[in-house]
Parts: sequence; structure tokens; C-alpha cells
Amino acid sequence: MSLLSKLKNLGMDTVTAYNESIPARSAAALAYRAVFSLAPLLLIATMILGIFVGQEAAQEEINSALEKVLTEESAAMVEDSVQNIFQQNGAGITLTSLFGLAFLAYGASALFKELKIALHAVWGLPPAPKKGIMANILTQVTAVVMVLMIGFFFLLLIVINLVISLLDAYIFYGELGVLQWGSLLGTILVVALLIGLMYRVIPDITLPWSDLWVGALVTTILMMVGVWGIRLYLTLSDVGSAAGTAGALIIMLLGIYYAAQVFLLGASFVAAYAKNFGSEKASQALAMFDENPSESDSQEELASAS
Repeated sequence: MSLLSKLKNLGMDTVTAYNESIPARSAAALAYRAVFSLAPLLLIATMILGIFVGQEAAQEEINSALEKVLTEESAAMVEDSVQNIFQQNGAGITLTSLFGLAFLAYGASALFKELKIALHAVWGLPPAPKKGIMANILTQVTAVVMVLMIGFFFLLLIVINLVISLLDAYIFYGELGVLQWGSLLGTILVVALLIGLMYRVIPDITLPWSDLWVGALVTTILMMVGVWGIRLYLTLSDVGSAAGTAGALIIMLLGIYYAAQVFLLGASFVAAYAKNFGSEKASQALAMFDENPSESDSQEELASAS
């Protein structure tokens, strides 16, 4: 089969996989869970970063990251939620930690379950079987660890940006735009690594990295382009400012919903890439392009969960 034919099949298989996964319902369920996980997630991420760079610097870095992907109103709303928790607890960092961990554990486990159901539906895998108490506890711990890793990814971004800033200032003297392009490239690589880990760890099958990295990169680029487009539209139309707090919440939901759609589209691309260009192990494991009697069960589970 020629390369052109494979690329054509890649696009068609991606669209087929995406359409068969009930993307609108899956993304809505993911967005709903993600909204309630966002504040505690950022709270814990701030604490993790604070260990290394101090609480104030950690908050500034996370606020800066939020403002890059949300409008100013939406970012400010999330920032205020996290800041209020710190202020209410004052020096009682233990109370803050317990508060954040409790909500994080609940939100992360629910989000983890939705992600697994959605990925199983996209990849044509059977629904996750019911497990015993210890297996459920392990699943809860895995979910929390996955979310906590976001804090370390923020730290990695800080280190990357610091190194790039030093290179730009002392070697390139700010003449080649190294800071801007290096920061963008570093962000893409870190986010792609995080998405690849989610594709690899969350489902009940483990795909080779050789089949995941392309899909993770495509997903990351689509997310960043979409976020840039949404921000551009909102900046030009000034919708968020006109609608106030309610508008900021709607915009945040819209952004998360779009990210969830792209995440599912990326998973569909991973399956199509594995079939047309990937390893034999992945193409055999992802049986969604064949007739799969469990497909309807996956969709029913997704519908009941959402």
C-alpha cells in the first residue's frame, strides 16, 4: 500500500473512531469532572511547586500558565478560588493540605474513571471489569498520583523556561527570539509527555511509546491551536467581559470541553496510526476497527456514567 493510501486511511480511520465514541457525551462528562477537579488540582500543584520555589513564586507561575490558556476573567476566577483557600487557612498548611487532598482524591478518581470509560469507548475495548477492594484502592491511588504529576510537570516547565531565559540572555543576547520559541517548544514537549502518559497509563492496555508519541504531539498541537483561536475570538468579541463572572465560567467550560474533544480525537488518531503505521502489538490490541461485540457495552457504560 502506498504512503498516500495509508495517509488517506489514517484520516478516515481517525474520523470513524472519533464518531463511534460518542464524542459530545464523552467530552461533556470529562469537562464536568474536570471543572470540579481544577481548583484542588491547582492547590496541590501550588504546594508541590512551593516546596522548591516558594509559595508566592509557585502561585505566580501557575497563574501565568492559566492566563495563557484561559481568558483573564476565567483565570482570575480560578486563581481567586485557590487563593481564598490559602487565606482561610493562614499558616495552617496542614488544614489546607487535607482540604485539597480530600477534594483532589474525589475529583481525581471520578475524572480517572471518566477518562478510562472514554478511552475504552474510543479504542473499542471492553468495559473495565468490576474489581475488588484492593484493586479499587490501587485505582484511586493511581488517579491521585496522575493528578499530582501535573504539579511536577509545572516544575519541569519552570526549569525549562529558566534554562531558556539564561541561554537567551547570556548566549544569544535576546537577538534570535530563543526565549519565545524555546518556551513554546518546551511547553509542547511537556504537555505531549503528559498526554502520552495518560494514554499509556489510564486504559487497561499498555501501548508502546512508539505508537503514542505521534498522537500525543498531534493532540497537544491541536489543543494549543484551539486555545489560541478561542482566546483570539473572545479578545476580539469581548464576550467574557460583557457577561461577567457567569461568562467567565462559561468560557472556562467551553475551553475544557474543547480540550476533552481534542483528547478523544487524539486517542482516535493513536488507534488509526497504530493500524496504519504502528507496531503489530498495538494494532492487535486496538480492535476497534473490527467488529467488536463489546462496543455497545462501552457506550452504555459511558451513557450511564455521564
